[in-house]
Amino acid sequence: NGWVYAAFAKVLTDLPENDPRRPLFTERFIAMSKALKTTQQEGGYWTRTMLDPAHAPGPETSGTAFFTYGLYWGMNNGLLSKKEYLPMAKKAWKYLTETALQEDMNIGYVQPIGENASPKTTVSAKSTYNFGTGAWLLAACEVYRSL
Repeated sequence: NGWVYAAFAKVLTDLPENDPRRPLFTERFIAMSKALKTTQQEGGYWTRTMLDPAHAPGPETSGTAFFTYGLYWGMNNGLLSKKEYLPMAKKAWKYLTETALQEDMNIGYVQPIGENASPKTTVSAKSTYNFGTGAWLLAACEVYRSL
């Protein structure tokens, strides 16, 4: 889900304003944004199984970072209301900076590539992968742009 949400932001950045497909991408981006409000966890993150958090509980950073990137991108580009989405985005950024970011500067709680959201799979502070770091950096860039 995070990869798709971030891709909408990237596509909309480059897609000409007069492209006939732009309204469809915009509509889907906004619909996903609304759905994210119902699945964010109290700690600011999204789980590995968004529709069934109890199945694979705990944070997942790459998805959370992609969602954070997209939320800030949407607000920075006028597609999302700051009044409606900023509290959620700030909560996610707090998770990314206070929980996911480790003292050694690694980004933790990243689900391994190709892993399903199994309760048997442990995702911990030591679970770090380059795509999680990349997603975290995308989010950081959009947060910075919002200042």
